[in-house]
Amino acid sequence: MHAGRGTGKDKPTGFGNIVFVQHPEGKVSSYAHMSKIDVEVGQQVTGAEKLGVAGDIAGPTAKVAPHLHFELFDKWLGNYNAQVRT
Repeated sequence: MHAGRGTGKDKPTGFGNIVFVQHPEGKVSSYAHMSKIDVEVGQQVTGAEKLGVAGDIAGPTAKVAPHLHFELFDKWLGNYNAQVRT
């Protein structure tokens, strides 16, 4: 599995810090609202590895109760915004 951070077109608005993980079978998982990210783009990660810290980050000025937003996509369309519009 390889980790990546959402940037540019890949970073959805309102999710704050976000990490995407590309799984060997082609699925992609996302972890959003993180207060701290502990992995680097392209880093190989295992299922037991800490990706970061869940937090209350929703965007530049928005704060919400601490939580983690998790999504799992069967196939990746190249960026998050294309993903949720299908």
